[in-house]
Amino acid sequence: MDLLEEAYNFCETGEYEKALKCYDKVLQKDPRNIKALIDKGVTLQNLGQLKESLSLYDRALDLAPKNTDAMLNKGSALHTLKRFTEAIGCYDEVLKLGVRA
Repeated sequence: MDLLEEAYNFCETGEYEKALKCYDKVLQKDPRNIKALIDKGVTLQNLGQLKESLSLYDRALDLAPKNTDAMLNKGSALHTLKRFTEAIGCYDEVLKLGVRA
């Protein structure tokens, strides 16, 4: 089992701190790993660490500006922070880019 899969399994059981350690190991080896950046952001968002999650979504978007997962999650974090205008901008961008089902 790779570290991203292990992290996902930890998240599924609510063991977010263990998941964060896995994401950190992945990002130490590959700081440009988009999936790890986004998933770590989601995990931090689940822990209520919204500003930290936004930072990770922004890093992912710097690397992949058209990544709808990062943009959608950024919108969700901004919404939770009551930064509604910015959140709507993210959601509009996702709609513009098109969500792949």
